[in-house]
Amino acid sequence: MIKVQMIGRVGGEPTTRQTAKGRPVANFNVAVHGAKNEKGESEATWYPITCWDGRAELAEKVVKKGDLIWIEGTPQVSSWQDKSGTTRTDLNIHAKYFQVLSRSVKNINEGNGGMNAPKVEEDLDELPF
Repeated sequence: MIKVQMIGRVGGEPTTRQTAKGRPVANFNVAVHGAKNEKGESEATWYPITCWDGRAELAEKVVKKGDLIWIEGTPQVSSWQDKSGTTRTDLNIHAKYFQVLSRSVKNINEGNGGMNAPKVEEDLDELPF
């Protein structure tokens, strides 16, 4: 089994749905910053995340755009042919565990950071990871 762990920023609110058999599933993207390039800029790689069942329901409730999140899961690769006959391949991370490490400044200032969350003026995107 292959296991991956990542820390990154959530790119958008999770989208949730039920499969035909009634299983809850949630999807969202996470940007993970890698090493800095020659110009000293950190470049992000986006990873699609899928949560199933209870984790999907939890993600819908607690994961917000801009949150810093830790995820552990397994990579799933799928291939298919598009309408033009070109083979396409996707990598998706199926989350087994996740934890919101910090709320985005916007979520805290809008009151989504928990009970009695203080107003935050600093830019959390400047964190080194």
